[in-house]
Amino acid sequence: MMPHSPSVPVRTAARKPSSKDQLLWFVLLSCIALVGLGFLPLAFLGTPFLKPIHIFAAALLLLTPTMLPGSPEGTGIVRMVAFAFFTHLAVLLVSLAWSPLVATGALSLMISFSNCVIALAFCLMASRLSLTRLADLLAYGAFAGAVAFHLSLFVGHALSGQNAISVLIEAATSGDLRNFKALYFVGGMKGLGVEGVSSFFSSIAPKATNSFGSAFVTTAVAAVHVVAADRALTRYRSVKRDWAVWLALVNAVFVIMIAFSDRVQIYGALLIIAHLSYFGFMHGNWKLGAWLTFGGLWVSLSAIMYIAVSASAQGTFEEYAYRIMNNPRFTDLDRVLVRLGELGMLGGGMGIPLSFSDTSYLYPHNLFLFNYLSAGMIGLLASFIWFGVLCLLAVKAFALMINQQMPRAVRRLALGAFSGVVYVITLTQLVSQGDLDLADWLGLAIALSVLAKAQSIHDRMGTQSLSRPSPVR
Repeated sequence: MMPHSPSVPVRTAARKPSSKDQLLWFVLLSCIALVGLGFLPLAFLGTPFLKPIHIFAAALLLLTPTMLPGSPEGTGIVRMVAFAFFTHLAVLLVSLAWSPLVATGALSLMISFSNCVIALAFCLMASRLSLTRLADLLAYGAFAGAVAFHLSLFVGHALSGQNAISVLIEAATSGDLRNFKALYFVGGMKGLGVEGVSSFFSSIAPKATNSFGSAFVTTAVAAVHVVAADRALTRYRSVKRDWAVWLALVNAVFVIMIAFSDRVQIYGALLIIAHLSYFGFMHGNWKLGAWLTFGGLWVSLSAIMYIAVSASAQGTFEEYAYRIMNNPRFTDLDRVLVRLGELGMLGGGMGIPLSFSDTSYLYPHNLFLFNYLSAGMIGLLASFIWFGVLCLLAVKAFALMINQQMPRAVRRLALGAFSGVVYVITLTQLVSQGDLDLADWLGLAIALSVLAKAQSIHDRMGTQSLSRPSPVR
């Protein structure tokens, strides 16, 4: 009997998962559902830094030894990430030797280490799931996360005597997207009694919402592509799962509106470019490709005309360029570079702040600058190792995505993985201080799990094609 061709999806009878597998799936689902509630610490337990997700993260770490080993592809990715990030942490740990703030630096390193271990355990365990089970996990997890997020805010508004629906309508009719954050999000947190976090988002850092992207946007995008890959490969379709994915995607768009951050908008633009490129050129849709080419030329010419008109309105191009460059981000960068030059080749030690009296942030918002501040040249070297591994993972996903010889399921999985890794590179490493919180780490873990599944399907189909007997001539 001839084996099935790998290009023809076949839906086989699914093996009923064991009780241990069901428990693992529930714990992974709970981690995805609760990661968006990072703004809600369990202060009533006397632990203001403990968050709901930490409970299930601890359960995941307890389950991990009993569930080993993970898939070969997932294990390989976990080893690569662990080597790069733990090397990065080891260098920062050495810098504690000359740091004046040892306790602060050590606490930061401990938090980073624990978040990384939780994320790697998540990736290792999620890579063991079948494609259908992984699609169910991400779809229902993203939907449950959206429900938990809005339910907590609804409760907060109810405790403060307000109707959350009325608040949403007021924010929507105000004509200012920032009111979604000021009225709906911050108002709900105040009702829950989380004054410290609400004041942080409303006054100190009104754009500091990167974790929303990891908790909601990355998860929803990954769910869309994993569900599409499962449908293409196994021909399995669930109406409930499709609804869960679409509602999670709507919530992700709403979260971007709440964030109202230039960094999140940059990521949204990258997502749009990646998806339009995939469906317009790599997916073989020549009509969409032609429209994208026309739109790209039109936008480019419009941008050139806008710059020319703006420059002429300013009198000289130099004056226009000065207005663009005279931005707080650029001026602060100059001051940061001066500060780094004062610290010398070994930096100031892990935990040392910038000590700028007129700024609201303590550390440089860039991985390389932050590591140089802490550990000097050796910190910069560690940054290149860690950042290089992230770029390598993005390149792997991109290579699978653009390979026309790959099955459609593999390319859809690669597109979802590429989106998640690019988020970590752009929003947490280049325009943030390079430190990933638990939400960012789990967003990366989800992307790596999807990449591991894409590599697994690719390797399995390659093995099947090699084992297929050649036709008799």
